[in-house]
Amino acid sequence: AKPHKLTRHDFEKSTAWIKQQLDIATSRRDVSDPLLTFLGSLFERVVVFLVRGQALQGFQAALPAQHQEESEHVRELVLSLDNDSSFAKVVSSHSSFLGPLNQNSEDRRFLRYLGEDEPPQTAFIAPLILGGRVVQLFYMDRGAGKNVPRNLGDITIALSQAATVYERIIGSKVKEYTEPPESK
Repeated sequence: AKPHKLTRHDFEKSTAWIKQQLDIATSRRDVSDPLLTFLGSLFERVVVFLVRGQALQGFQAALPAQHQEESEHVRELVLSLDNDSSFAKVVSSHSSFLGPLNQNSEDRRFLRYLGEDEPPQTAFIAPLILGGRVVQLFYMDRGAGKNVPRNLGDITIALSQAATVYERIIGSKVKEYTEPPESK
């Protein structure tokens, strides 16, 4: 189901909302769905990828209404990390990317998936890191020919909080499966 949009004019309320949602999260979906809603309220297009070896697999997307089919089939999207793409640079550097997409084949293929020939002026790609490893990438832009906002601090904070919540969830699952039955 496509997440509903938060109001853009009430950013403070949005950041408080995502913090509250992450604080009560107990599953991967409890983290990813509100995070997608939050990011989708700030950007025209958001695509979440899972890192699978040397490839990215689409996981979730919040795209404009005319691209609902792409949102529904995002799990079929696979991008290679064996190249010089903007995505590969984020994974290898463990740091975010803000700027124009590269003009290599994987970045162009991704834009075609979004249904665009014209790239955004700038895009923001941020990693979610667990245990020193990039496990998810978040691609965000405001549409063809447009710039993302320069102040991305609240977004990087929300992604960092999400990583902490994932670690908490994994820790509780490990504890649940490793505790002897009599101590439960």
